[in-house]
Amino acid sequence: MKIPLYQQIKDKIIAMIDIMEPNASIPSERDFTDHFQASRMTVRKAINELVDEGYLYRDANRGTFVSDKRLIKKNSLLTPEFDKHTILYFDVKASCGEDVSLKLNISRDTSVVRFIRILSKDNINIALEEVYIARNQLTDDAFNDLPKLENFNAFFNRGSASFTVIPMLVPIKYANLLGVKLETPILSIESIIYKNDGSPLVYIKSFNHPVYRLIEITD
Repeated sequence: MKIPLYQQIKDKIIAMIDIMEPNASIPSERDFTDHFQASRMTVRKAINELVDEGYLYRDANRGTFVSDKRLIKKNSLLTPEFDKHTILYFDVKASCGEDVSLKLNISRDTSVVRFIRILSKDNINIALEEVYIARNQLTDDAFNDLPKLENFNAFFNRGSASFTVIPMLVPIKYANLLGVKLETPILSIESIIYKNDGSPLVYIKSFNHPVYRLIEITD
């Protein structure tokens, strides 16, 4: 079967940007149109898909750029499927701990929004999430909407995310909420949502039920 032209162009652009630095500007659509001898519509489709897949990102005022290869555009690890969430804690802290400071690349005296929520499906608690966001990254409306937020797509659509899966024993404070015994092995996921320029925006620590939230890791 013949490979569609836009897919051929996508593959060639991927090979090109693979040796480029993160945040480097790519050639214009017109340049690609001339180079590949293809219509602008075909080139635009290829670039749009590369943006959607996280290889590239756009800045409305400056152009299209190479994404950081360490970041993942789409991944189901970010938020599991659930039908209910319950806020356990919501507050604005005048400062943050060293781990949050490092993850969000902010000073420790930066005001940070911290909230904890339970994610449930079919009346079973499948995960707990601790979420951290620098207050100065949120408009007042966005701040007020946080407790009602079901997923992080509004932030995720602004960039990319990275994930670290950490085997651990369930934290004592969450064992009862997850309905598991103390010292039960679980998987924790640390997620960072990045803006298009690669700067951290949201830090999430997820503690997952060992039976009802299975984590599939593939290459």
